[in-house]
Amino acid sequence: MHIVMVHYHLKPGGVTSVIRHQVEALSGHADVLVVCGEGPETPFPAPVAVVPGLAYDLRRDPRWTASQTADQVWEAIVQRWPRGCDLVHLHNPTLAKNRLLPEVLARFQQRGLRLLLQIHDFAEDARPDAYSSAPYPADCHYAVLNRRDRDILLAAGLHPEGVHLLPNEVPATPPGVPRAAPGCHVLYPVRAIRRKNIGEAILLSLFFPPGVHLAVTLPPNSPADRDAYRFWQAFVHRHGVAVQWEAGLGGDFGILVQTARFLITTSIAEGFGFAFLEPWRAGKWLQGRRLGSVCDDFDENGIDLSHLYTALKVPTRWLDRRRWWHRWRQAVAATETAYGRRPDPEAVRAAFQRLADAEAVDFGLLDESLQAEVVQRCVKSASDRDALVTLNPVLGSLASPVEMAGQVAANAAAVARHYGGEAIGRRLRTVYQATEKPIHQAVAKDRILDSFLDLDRFSLLRWGQWTP
Repeated sequence: MHIVMVHYHLKPGGVTSVIRHQVEALSGHADVLVVCGEGPETPFPAPVAVVPGLAYDLRRDPRWTASQTADQVWEAIVQRWPRGCDLVHLHNPTLAKNRLLPEVLARFQQRGLRLLLQIHDFAEDARPDAYSSAPYPADCHYAVLNRRDRDILLAAGLHPEGVHLLPNEVPATPPGVPRAAPGCHVLYPVRAIRRKNIGEAILLSLFFPPGVHLAVTLPPNSPADRDAYRFWQAFVHRHGVAVQWEAGLGGDFGILVQTARFLITTSIAEGFGFAFLEPWRAGKWLQGRRLGSVCDDFDENGIDLSHLYTALKVPTRWLDRRRWWHRWRQAVAATETAYGRRPDPEAVRAAFQRLADAEAVDFGLLDESLQAEVVQRCVKSASDRDALVTLNPVLGSLASPVEMAGQVAANAAAVARHYGGEAIGRRLRTVYQATEKPIHQAVAKDRILDSFLDLDRFSLLRWGQWTP
């Protein structure tokens, strides 16, 4: 089987890692050529052809055309295999990162190339900067990371035989050092971008055992994320909360994981959900927030995440309702406008009232400024901390976490069985075989946005712009 994988670049990052793992999982079963706009910085486990017209618009020479780009990809294919390839597997092609790509894909289809479009990230999922009005490509197969995403595309008009589940591989964590001494930290192994909900991790740390602190591994890159990051750095310094920032820089990540008391995740949105799988392969207990959108698949595969909480409730009376409403209304209006929609003032007001009139609200729906109000109360008041434990009993167990070695081992085995390299290789080959059947289907794009933009679950942290 001759497979072409296409992406904008092979620079270090999540999708590049996925492509690398897929290539390795297909070793011995398929001949793979990777075509990209920018080549890798380190050796890659497959031949690579660089076609500059596939790069991000910001890094692409504007003189490149779609016709030239499509022709160069085809030339790379026939240079490798004179009779052409069996399938072109494209990664994240629906993001508006390269305005030539829709026409490039159309030209691929005109040549009779069979296409599999794998969606890692939806532009409709709080990524308006990656959204365009261009339609999703029709009459080709799609692959998604989980059943949530599959259901979204089915609801948007695709056929069951044209949407395939293709989860990511979860490799084992580096082993660290045998018998490394236990540390005094709980690890959040994450780049501290806004959707990772750093304020909630700080809040959880107030309930850790005495002498145990929170360690966050990596700083963010984008300006908005860096501003929010500095906000939390200043907050914990001002209030004397022990947090170790950038713990993953300059040290051995394996040792950092191995010596952690346990790992946490407080993220409010994930595409695949490595945070729910990697700790078990490292032999570590995981605590924190459960995201049903990705964890339902893990449950089906025998990974027990039942001890995680689905919401962290805080009393609405603790919040400045007027300030909350002002921020919420502005964020909804900006979001709707960014996606070319006109907000319905009555629907917006009614949705906010449903949130604010309840006795408690999920901490993850608040932005950093509102979250800080809650964390500050808990820093200063033991009675407020007790009130939060009453609403969220899981917080009480963080002071004396119950680690079940049997559950850790069972989850580790289930992750390896369903998300290890062999399993992903089998899944890839099954999906590739399924794409041999021609498909006639199209996506109703507005329905995808409807699936993500739910005002009753509208998170300022996820959808709102950073505001101090």
